[in-house]
Amino acid sequence: MKKEVANNNGFSLVELIIVIAIMAILVGILAPNVLRQLEKAKVSNDLETLSTICASIEYGLTDQAIMNDPASQALANYIDTTTTPIPITIFSQPTYASCELVNYIKEASKIGDFTQNGIMDRIKSRTTANSMVYFCRRGTAINPIVMWITETDSEGKRRKPSAPTTYEGITCEIAIN
Repeated sequence: MKKEVANNNGFSLVELIIVIAIMAILVGILAPNVLRQLEKAKVSNDLETLSTICASIEYGLTDQAIMNDPASQALANYIDTTTTPIPITIFSQPTYASCELVNYIKEASKIGDFTQNGIMDRIKSRTTANSMVYFCRRGTAINPIVMWITETDSEGKRRKPSAPTTYEGITCEIAIN
């Protein structure tokens, strides 16, 4: 009696090429969507960071114990009277770095370093090393603080550099009543 030997040679070259082609098509379809979602996640993270900093500034400005500090009062007056964009790095300037308001903002926002490098380490959606976070009051002291990041946008798309005076990009607005 003859034994039949199973002919198990594996996959043919044609079958492997077809599988690789199908996988390449799937990657081509899915990759742009995955990359877009990753960019939107970065934008969402940055918006949360801005919201936290905005709220910290607003709450610090309303805390009377903090406002008893002369340096904090000077910083609050500057924030409330300046209508031009203020770079977030103002909190690292020697004049204000150790005042009660800045200490409160650092503690409440969990950002210990308000230098350019420290902030840019937290901002994930920036498009260049020149991206910066700005804030100002939208009008007078009773209006909300507006905060934005230059050289990025709220749709998670890379864009050309924007001027620091425009509220383009990822924008956060907090008003404490």
